[in-house]
Amino acid sequence: MIFKKNRGLDRFTKDILFVFSGATFANLCNLLYQLFIVRKFSPSEFAIFNTLISIITLFSTPAATLTQAVTRFVAKFNAHRQPEKICLLIAKFSKLTFIFGISLFLIFCIFNSAFMRLLKISDSVSIFIMSGIILLLWIIPVYSGSMQGLERFGWFTALSISNGILKLSFVIIFVLVGWGVAGALGAFLVSSLSAILIGFFSLKDYIFKKIRGRFIEFGETIHYILPVASTWFCFNTLVNLDMVLVKYYFSPVDAGYYSIAQMVGKIFLFLPGPISIVMFPKTAGLNAKQQDTGLILRKSVLLGCILCIAAIAIYNLFPAFCLRLLTTKTINVSITLGRLFSISMSLYALIFILFSYHLSIGDFRFLKSLILFTLAQFMAIALFHRNLFIVQIVICINALFLFLINLKLSFQEAIA
Repeated sequence: MIFKKNRGLDRFTKDILFVFSGATFANLCNLLYQLFIVRKFSPSEFAIFNTLISIITLFSTPAATLTQAVTRFVAKFNAHRQPEKICLLIAKFSKLTFIFGISLFLIFCIFNSAFMRLLKISDSVSIFIMSGIILLLWIIPVYSGSMQGLERFGWFTALSISNGILKLSFVIIFVLVGWGVAGALGAFLVSSLSAILIGFFSLKDYIFKKIRGRFIEFGETIHYILPVASTWFCFNTLVNLDMVLVKYYFSPVDAGYYSIAQMVGKIFLFLPGPISIVMFPKTAGLNAKQQDTGLILRKSVLLGCILCIAAIAIYNLFPAFCLRLLTTKTINVSITLGRLFSISMSLYALIFILFSYHLSIGDFRFLKSLILFTLAQFMAIALFHRNLFIVQIVICINALFLFLINLKLSFQEAIA
């Protein structure tokens, strides 16, 4: 029995390393994509590009919450060997997300001129391409969530890598031929389309399988999406709202120093992401079969801690070098803020692993503390923003207490 458990954990570690390698390569391509655009675009062009990317993020974020819902239920059905329910789920949510996506696409296309005037953009093609990206980003979560739920991490990693390669390759081609902002967005569109095609091909055995019946778990799935959406909203507030408050309370120069350090912090935040990607379907499947999830949880938290501690050590040993490598700037204030960001964002990265565990087993008791600490962090920054360092100290303290509370709750759930 012990041997079987250890063998399962070995596979778990291999899956994490595999997904982590793919995610690291994809993130490197995305970073090079952004750096290429920054170097090639004028400030006004980059402002337009950033504005359109912000709109894409705003209108596609609700669809992203579907990923964990689809992952959990696909993992549950897969654990109980119910392929027909997986087929019905993919079919049902593919239709729904396509309807939502095409509706947004048509709205942006119909009111193209109005958006151009509102955003002070003279290029209608960029608005059209942005609309197409939003449409595709509404469909992708169904496929990516299904791949995670079925633990098809090879396909999932192939999707990430191809997405990064195509985005980087086509942005170089499109921008160099003079297509500007439309070219940068066009590269994004091509990579998103490739994600759809890879997802479609990887799930063809479920997509083309003719199953008659009704997806009776639809109501349960929608009910599950609500706490997932609440978790995403609060978590994004915890890790992003500080920049908005700094922009409001401090000078543009100080806000600039803070934003440079935040770029470093985001690397710490996303670094352990593959652990959650691999852990979620495994703990969801074990929970569906009423088996012990504690081993996977402990392994996930331990690997996350090792990764975060190593990253914190590297940055704090060579802070100036790391900041210059990532941002091409060496500002003393940003270097010191980066030290605090390395701690606060690492804690939030570990917290996200715990949130993913809660959601995978369908235990939503953590939401009360999450909402409370989200409000507490907002109020503390608003009241005690004496300087930029106080802002980060507040976030570090808030993250530490939230981590300890959720760590205790997670292991109580695992034991129960």
